[in-house]
Amino acid sequence: MSPTDARGAVGPVGQPLPHESAALHVSGQATYTDDLPELAGTLHCALGLSPLAHGRLLGIDVDALRAQPGVVAVLTAADIPGRNDCGAIVHDEPILAEGELQYLGQPVFAVLSASRDTARRVAALAAQVLRTEPLPALLTPEAAHAAGPRSW
Repeated sequence: MSPTDARGAVGPVGQPLPHESAALHVSGQATYTDDLPELAGTLHCALGLSPLAHGRLLGIDVDALRAQPGVVAVLTAADIPGRNDCGAIVHDEPILAEGELQYLGQPVFAVLSASRDTARRVAALAAQVLRTEPLPALLTPEAAHAAGPRSW
């Protein structure tokens, strides 16, 4: 008996079934997001990332970012309605950094532009527009434990 019969009824449990899009994938006919035409008015987003492994975020020159050609908007933690957290189980992971920079490459701000290249170019200015104070990096579990619980 095949995994499904002519009526589409499922066969015996444990039978391998091909994924519903397998034929499209192996034939090269599957449509991916990048294959779809971009809708008029689409905005692209790129994240400005922390240049420090650990530090204090003292400020962001948002005006300098917004003044860049092609920028539609710049978002920071202050623009997030509700709680600035995306921790799935333990709610201790900010969506965008505020106050403390916790790791190298942590998202600090988002740049929106009509062009992907512009959004990326402006987001790459992070090290120039962030005012930070470096703090010692906590690189081992022992160092993190010794530093005690976080205050956010």
